[in-house]
Amino acid sequence: MDGSIPTRMGDGSFARMSRSEIRADLEAGTQDGAKKAKVPALSESELEHLLEIFASTTRFTAVDLGREVVLSCDG
Repeated sequence: MDGSIPTRMGDGSFARMSRSEIRADLEAGTQDGAKKAKVPALSESELEHLLEIFASTTRFTAVDLGREVVLSCDG
């Protein structure tokens, strides 16, 4: 295994990314989203929580009730 994590892009296409690439993508996305919505960006702990979810190699991953987030504009 090359250390990359199987994941999906926003359009649903398959991709492999390293943990650091996923982290950079999350950081860029939260900054862009916060700027567009004129709200604060996600905190360091929130980013770390999302990274743990997206970098997980398990087939099924869940979040605690009340900690859900919308991941696309159709949500």
